[in-house]
This record gives sequence, C-alpha cells and structure tokens, in this order.
Amino acid sequence: MNKTNQLHTLFMLSDNEPGVLARVTALFSARGYQIQNITAGEINEAQHLSCIAITTEGTTETIAQIKAQVEKIVAIRSVVNLTEAQGAVQRELMLIRVRRDAAAHDKIIETLNELDARQIAADEMSTSFELTGDARAINQYIARINALDSKGAPTEIARSGITGMAPAVQER
Repeated sequence: MNKTNQLHTLFMLSDNEPGVLARVTALFSARGYQIQNITAGEINEAQHLSCIAITTEGTTETIAQIKAQVEKIVAIRSVVNLTEAQGAVQRELMLIRVRRDAAAHDKIIETLNELDARQIAADEMSTSFELTGDARAINQYIARINALDSKGAPTEIARSGITGMAPAVQER
C-alpha cells in the first residue's frame, strides 16, 4: 500500500434528494479530510440520480477509509476511486477570457489555438475560450498563458473542478 499522500478523485452516484451533498461534505469535515475540489450535478431526472466528484488528498489507506465511510450514507449508491480505477476518465473545464487590449493578446490567442481551445464568445472588449483536460494539463495551460504577459495575467480564468466517470459504476 502507498504510504504517501496523493490526490484522489472519488466519484459517487447518489439519490438526487435534499441534503445528500451536505451529508457527504459534513463527513469529510467531521473527520478532518480536506476537500480539494468538488463538483455535483443531476445526471438522470427520471431516476432522481446525481453524481458527486470529490478530489481529496491522502494515502491509499486513508482514501479507502473515506470511501468506506461515504458508502455508509444511505443515499449514496456507489463510490469509485477514479484515480485507481482502470479506464476511468477525469476532466476539468477551464473558461478563459482574453482582454483585447492586453499586450500579449495576439500571442495568447495563438497559444489558445495551439491548445485546441474553442472560442465561445467575443465582443469588442474580449474573447472567451473553453479548454478541457486533466488537472495537470489545465495547470500547464494556465502557466503557459500567464507567462506570455510580463505585466501580469492578461486574462480572467474560471475552472469547473474535476469530474469523471469509471468504465462501469456498480450500484449497491
């Protein structure tokens, strides 16, 4: 077993009912586990299902303990550690707005195009793009873009947080 702390993303399938997310986050808080990132949303209205993805740091043993505790919450149908699940997919969305008056505007646009960013909006003041990738790639994109303007970040950036899916999530 791994004795060093690493980031792990836990994907939970839950009943879509009031208080589920609060119960999950309260469990983390009560036991002193730090939530690095959390995303949640309804995935099936007819079946009243939601998904919750939480990224936290810990040893393999700690993550297994967190997983076991979360599984005890009645509304949680399944929990998968995406970091260890073979074939799991994890992605994050980044929205980035580039001001047209930034000194490095053209270079930033060129870099975003190289990164396969998709333009989603434009006006006389700015151009907005979206990029998706794993967290490491998103961090590299941000560093690369910020390095283009020595006067500071020429952009506004928003990140969604990590979400993902395992190849076969089993309900309990």
